[in-house]
Order: sequence, then C-alpha cells, then structure tokens
Amino acid sequence: MARALRTPRPPPAFGAWKGLVVLALLSSTALAGPSQNPQAALELGKSAYARHSYKEVEEAIAPLLKNNELGTEEAVIEAHRLLALSYFFLRREAEAGKEVKALLLLRPNFQLDAFVESPVAVHFFENIRNSQEQQMEDFKKRQIEEDEQLRKEEERRRLAARAKAEKVYIEKTVERHSRLLAMVPFGVGQIQNGHKGLAVMFGVTEGLLGALSLSMWITIQQRFPGSVTQPDRDNKPGDQGLATTLTALQLASGAAFWVMVVAGIIDAQVKLVPVVVRTKDLPSQPPPKKTTWIMGPIISPSFYGIGAQGAF
Repeated sequence: MARALRTPRPPPAFGAWKGLVVLALLSSTALAGPSQNPQAALELGKSAYARHSYKEVEEAIAPLLKNNELGTEEAVIEAHRLLALSYFFLRREAEAGKEVKALLLLRPNFQLDAFVESPVAVHFFENIRNSQEQQMEDFKKRQIEEDEQLRKEEERRRLAARAKAEKVYIEKTVERHSRLLAMVPFGVGQIQNGHKGLAVMFGVTEGLLGALSLSMWITIQQRFPGSVTQPDRDNKPGDQGLATTLTALQLASGAAFWVMVVAGIIDAQVKLVPVVVRTKDLPSQPPPKKTTWIMGPIISPSFYGIGAQGAF
C-alpha cells in the first residue's frame, strides 16, 4: 500500500536542503504554537502529507481538531481528510475510520479525488461511506418500525380505554309488591311502597292509639270488675263519672286507632305499585346473586299464616 504511493527519492543535496526548510517551518510553528497560528499549522500538515511524513501530519493537525482551533468548515474538513489519510497510511485504520466518519458528518457527499489519492485510500473512504449509509438506512428503518410499534400500542390502549368506557355494568332489581302485605297496619304497607315518612307516622300513631285504648280497657277491668256502670265494692263516690270517662277514652282511642288503620290500608293500596324495577350503574361486573328471602303473609281459603319466599 505504501509502496504504491512512494515518490522518487530526490537527490541527496536537494533532500538535505528541503529538510532544513522543514525544520525551519517546524521551529517557527513550534515557537508560534498552533493556538497562535492554526492556519500555518494546517499548511505545515499539508506539506508533511505531500512528503509522506504522516507522523508529522498527526503532530501538526491533531491538536487543531482536538482544541477546535480552526475557524472555517473548509479548514476543519481538510484537517479531517489529512489526518484520516495519514492514519490510514500509518496502518491505524480504526483512528482513520473515526476521522472519515467525522468528516462525513460535516459533509456527507464528500469524495476523495481519485486522480490524486491512492486507489486503496479512495476505496477505504468509500467503504466507510457505504457503512455509514447502511447504518443510517438501518437506523431509519428501525426508527420507522419503532414508530409503527408505538402507534399500534397507542391505538391498542386507546381502543381498550374506549371499550372499557363503553362497557357499563347495570344491576337490575325487580321488586314485586303484594296487596295483601299492603293491608297490614302499623305502616307495613307504606314501608313496602317505599314511603318511610308515612310508615313512621302511621306506625307511631296507630301504636299510641292502640296502646291507649288497651290501657284504658285494662284499667277499667281492674278498677271496676264486672259492669263499669256500677260502683266498686268500696262504694266510693264519683266512681260512676270515672268509669264513664275511662270508657269514653277507651272507645275514642279505639275508634281513632281503627280510623288510622283503615286510612293506612287505603293509602298503601292506592299508592301500591305492583312491580318496581330499579337499575344501578356498577363500576365492575357484579358478583353472582345470593338467595334472597322475603317474608310475607299467606292467606288462602284453606290456610293462613306467614311464609317466606326465596329469590335466586
């Protein structure tokens, strides 16, 4: 590879003279320093490359790129080119590849002059370019696949969320009301109809009136055994008036009790809804229903009592 690029050796006198010139340039550059005159260091690198002094190219140009001392893009590209070729001819292909990649990042369509540079160097550059292009194509293809996968995943989540939002669980309860149960006093019919206020009112009123009428009857029976219109055995005066008063209270409270019972039954029968369907939205699927027992009266021509009905 290096043999193909070797140039004819100049006469000894000319070579010695040129060596003195190079030493002078190196000395002046060293004194000035690349940071003070980066363009001179770049020109020194070009001169060293023309003489196939690849190590001198590295010493002159590598600090320029490392310290970012070149002011124009063209100078940076030229520095990468010289350093890449120098590394290549020094058989340091890994470092040469890095320089070529850095150059192609700045100028993707860069190509070596095939009429000036060695064919093996041009081939090396083209291999790096093809590799970079293939990597870029692979990256683009992988990026497209990842984007498509993300799109499908997002679509799947969106459909799942919509399906979950559209899927509503509704609990449906059917209540069947009995007219026989509506005839039970003490607000039982109102409880069946769902009228709790009326149930409390009828229950409390009927209970108080019934308790008052019963207590008056018990008092009369204890105070005036036998007939309430006769004085008791002690012949105390005024017992006739007391007996009359107690009897009146018993009859009035008893009558009021039965009026409230009839009013409660009528109210329960009028407001009775035989079948009530209730629905309720649930956040999730309801568990299996358990057996429900309903207590109620049983009245038939041959039997009466209280029974239980099960719903499954």
